[in-house]
Amino acid sequence: MEIFLQNIPYPVDDIRLTLELAPVLHSPLFEGYSTSPGLLINFKVYLFPDKRYRRHPHSGSGTLTVPSEKIGNALLKYYSGNGLTMDGRRISLKPSKHKPRSDTLGEIQHFPYRDPRAIREKESRLADFSNKIQLQDVQFAWQCRDDKTSIEWQWNHEQVQFDQFDQLSGNSPRYTLLFKEESREIIVRRSAGSSETTIVARYSRVQAVETDSNAKAILLLLESSPSLEKGINPLPGEQKIKRRKLTHLDSDHAVVAPFAWNILRLVCESLTGLAEFKRMASLANINVHDHRRPVVWRGLFAEKYQRQLQQWLGRTEWSVAFQCEALYRDLLLDTVELLDLGFRIETLVRNHGPQYTVQVLRQFGLHLRDLWYLEESSTVWSCFEQARDEIAQSGADIQTANLDKNLFQCLHVTFTPTAMKLRGPFPDASNRILRQHPHNQDAFLRVSFTDEDGFHFTFDRREVDGPEFIAKRVGTILKEGFDLCGRHFEFLAYSQSALKQYTVWFVTPFRNPQGREFNAKSIRATIGSSWSTALLRCPARYAARLSQAFTATEFSVVVEPDMIQRIPDIEHNEYCFSDGNGPVSQGLADEIYSALQRGSARTGRGRRTPSVFQVRIQGAKGVLSVDPTLDGLVLGLRPSMVKFESSNNYDVEIARSFDKPGKFFLNRPLIMILAGLGVDTNVFLQLQRNAVLETQEASRSLKTATKLLETHGLGAAFALPSIFSNLRKLGIDLEQVVTPSGLRDAFLDRCLQFAVHHVLREIKFRARVPVPHSWKLVGVVDVSNTLRPNEIYACLVKGDGANPEYIEGRILISKSPTIHPGDVQIAHAIGAPPVGSPLGELFNCVVFSQQGDRPLPNKLSGSDLDGDEYDLILLPSLHPPRTVTPGGYPAAPRQILDRDSTIDDVADFVVNFINNDMLGIVATNFLLIADRVGIFAEDCAKLAELHSWAVDFPKNGIPVPIDRIPQPAVRVRPDWYAPEITNTQNADYYESQSALGKLFRDIKLPPVSAASYESHAQQRRSKRNERRGLSLEDTLERLSLGSNSLSDPIAVKLRRRLTPLVDLEDTEELTEAMSALFDHFAAELEHICFAHTLSRKATVRLTEEEVFMGTIIAKSAQSRMRRDGIAGMRDETSTLVRRMLKELEGDEDPVIKDWVNRSWTAWRVSLMKKDTFGAKSFGWIALRAIFETIRRLDD
Repeated sequence: MEIFLQNIPYPVDDIRLTLELAPVLHSPLFEGYSTSPGLLINFKVYLFPDKRYRRHPHSGSGTLTVPSEKIGNALLKYYSGNGLTMDGRRISLKPSKHKPRSDTLGEIQHFPYRDPRAIREKESRLADFSNKIQLQDVQFAWQCRDDKTSIEWQWNHEQVQFDQFDQLSGNSPRYTLLFKEESREIIVRRSAGSSETTIVARYSRVQAVETDSNAKAILLLLESSPSLEKGINPLPGEQKIKRRKLTHLDSDHAVVAPFAWNILRLVCESLTGLAEFKRMASLANINVHDHRRPVVWRGLFAEKYQRQLQQWLGRTEWSVAFQCEALYRDLLLDTVELLDLGFRIETLVRNHGPQYTVQVLRQFGLHLRDLWYLEESSTVWSCFEQARDEIAQSGADIQTANLDKNLFQCLHVTFTPTAMKLRGPFPDASNRILRQHPHNQDAFLRVSFTDEDGFHFTFDRREVDGPEFIAKRVGTILKEGFDLCGRHFEFLAYSQSALKQYTVWFVTPFRNPQGREFNAKSIRATIGSSWSTALLRCPARYAARLSQAFTATEFSVVVEPDMIQRIPDIEHNEYCFSDGNGPVSQGLADEIYSALQRGSARTGRGRRTPSVFQVRIQGAKGVLSVDPTLDGLVLGLRPSMVKFESSNNYDVEIARSFDKPGKFFLNRPLIMILAGLGVDTNVFLQLQRNAVLETQEASRSLKTATKLLETHGLGAAFALPSIFSNLRKLGIDLEQVVTPSGLRDAFLDRCLQFAVHHVLREIKFRARVPVPHSWKLVGVVDVSNTLRPNEIYACLVKGDGANPEYIEGRILISKSPTIHPGDVQIAHAIGAPPVGSPLGELFNCVVFSQQGDRPLPNKLSGSDLDGDEYDLILLPSLHPPRTVTPGGYPAAPRQILDRDSTIDDVADFVVNFINNDMLGIVATNFLLIADRVGIFAEDCAKLAELHSWAVDFPKNGIPVPIDRIPQPAVRVRPDWYAPEITNTQNADYYESQSALGKLFRDIKLPPVSAASYESHAQQRRSKRNERRGLSLEDTLERLSLGSNSLSDPIAVKLRRRLTPLVDLEDTEELTEAMSALFDHFAAELEHICFAHTLSRKATVRLTEEEVFMGTIIAKSAQSRMRRDGIAGMRDETSTLVRRMLKELEGDEDPVIKDWVNRSWTAWRVSLMKKDTFGAKSFGWIALRAIFETIRRLDD
């Protein structure tokens, strides 16, 4: 509604009038009037200009626009009695004769009220960035070792050659630089006629800025490649055309773009322009340093050099060539430097073999990353020689090939819009296909597609034609393959979990030891023996079935054909109650678990056979649950489990064995649903406050620290909770005041600080709050038909020898993610099973009834029993006062071709998936809309339906149309939605009054001490050349009986504990071996630190404490990226630790005395090298081994 204003005093401007009106419109009188619940009423004051006299700031009249007539009439009524007086004059308010302007009404309805002074200040600030700086030259350069800058590419000044995208023009190109403060970007623009090409660098990716007044030059040192875009400015009346994202700027730039991107050199037309850049950079809080760098044109990445390099790499053994290319693609070497190293590398391969050379090159990479921090005398050649000498002196023969048959050394390739990155080899979980080719596993590559920063691709769909770019960049690679080190790689397939990370498998043709040739097509042909026409004509379904062979699994046993029984599903009322779940006899389950224990080096498995396994068998997938009524060695496959027929493989592959009950944590979607169903916000607040208090108390003692680490899975790679428990038995604790022997040191202090920060961050930004007396359990069906409708059975066995705990009574059950109010239901747990019931053999799972009109799992987000885990919440205060009818989950539409699918169709689907993966958007929009209008809003119901469709997109091939996804009515977001790098106090966020908002604001995240964090990082860098500074002779001397290592409180206690059990020996041979083992461990640990940092900068690494504790402290705009990085880092760390433990253990049948002495010596070596990177972590591995030997000796 528009209100007409008259008799406004001339000194009163729009800001003063707005501030006068705001207290009234935001007072309790207008509560409930807002068109956006939870937000202050927004409105707009406009004062008419003084067109008649032109001597006053306004004409004395204007308009007030409010969101609705209801608000306008209430305001008019208020002022009719109270009056609006300013500067002694009563302002007249009356309904306007005109309707409000649509743009003004839309603005106040879609944006929250903001203090007009802040708006004016922001407008003024943006005006400070309005100037454009004219540029003379735009160049990409390379920083040389001699501190000279080599120009590798320059935008030419010749007449533009237009393609079909450009408009014909005779104008020469113009170059400008501008600051886009709202999006915090520096933009370099090339304009020629109506065509514009831009280079976009975000402030956050500008590592440093240097200027050279003599050359009028600006150097932007970038952490990741800038975004390259091209567009045209439409003529008046023409439709706006979306900009295109580019991989390169012209044909010359295509040659150097993957390499020379980290220095963007800009030459201003004048010193005035340079001064203006400095002014705007200062306003943007970007530090600028004056530094004169000599400029040269060396052509280090010229096409002729790159051609020579690729020819040499094509002749080089594959594993060695990959490492060379990885150093090159990581910008650690230029083309000429790598070519100059060729002879040295060839000599290494000739004299020592490829595996040895790979170790040297990986070690060389560590030195290159620190080369910029070392003394000036260090060179590329000296780094290579040092790496070679270190490997030669280590003498360590660490066996990795057969440590765990279910792991393999995986090579990774990542394609960004402009470049290609290589990583590895890193240990990764194996799968059916890789196990079939044990001698050719290096022919397989995991290939990922990401943005330059390592994030998922993100585009402003209104401005940039992202789908076209993805189709061109990703689709071309998938369909045509790519060349690497003289080998051609073809798209093979993907696993379902990897697809969500935009990761797929590629393979290069190879010949196995029997002489049989394989390529991508022939490998796919081995997966299934019979495919239905319906399956083959749906590319997504066909690919999903192929993906079963690429699921990360462990091999267990081979079964005979007659051991597999084909049995029917349990079906009635048009529902399948056994969907994805088959039986297995106890005897076969025992054999499967025994095989897992023998074939894997993984520790932590219990001794008791689990009752449920998630499996892949031939073309079947799902879970097998123990059925004690089955005799012998048999398993049952139901039709719901068999996805395709495969008669050439009888391996039982285990995706997961459920040997422990899972801990349950709250999450944001579940909190939103429960709060909407009536659970009091104070219940969530109390749970969170309890969790925060326990977390903050964790660093006080080993007992509290153990509980924190166990609950949140921290320090698991080093088995810290177990070691802490054993240390307590020795009488050692964290604080001197607790026990006479204090454990605390700076390293452990930082580790616990990181652990506390990790947990509190998860609570604040994900609402990941642990809930007592609640569990996450895999679901199976009650084959005995004991349970009545809506009954469940659950038995917990929390460890070897633990007594069974039966869940009984009223229980809330759900399955994440929840998005429909009916996704949470109340069930009855029966407690202990009837005497003699087959249910008694099932534990650490939830058993569902096969009775009733509809399966309970199906009511919970449309779930099934092929491995889905369910949340069992026993806490009565979290049980809502009501539940609602579960949602219906109709089958999503399916893409069907009029012919059989080809691998190109699968490639098209991958492109389609990357472009249209809407699952996250649907789930997020549900939370954003529910935060304002509640979970029962019509839009929330639509989103719940679309969520089911989006979940099935990877299997059915048709995406959720983006125009069908309801959007939040206002563009402002709740404060809890802000990324951790964002200040929630700005106008883009409002203070949410939902449970999520109150939980978010109730927790204050203590910062990790930046000073200590950075100083420790600098210390590591300075110590880089001192890692092996402690000679073997020094180590032997310090390990003498008089060494102060024996005064360490743990050493004293351990020696006292071990001496009665075994004779401790200190030999030169043993010390040399353990010192070499430490050197190997430290190098591998450093590789992990570099591989999983969130930064694209080659010299940035994680700290030892982060890897030790299993977290990453750095903030991220995409927290999912950090979680993925943490998961990968933990997996690799666990494998490295297991390798070290195996070396300490020795032979398959170890002599306990030798095992003890190796571990004891390793512990003492760690004390001697305590100030060296990796020493602390190595010591904790030795402690773990020592405690294991003590357990064996006690037994």
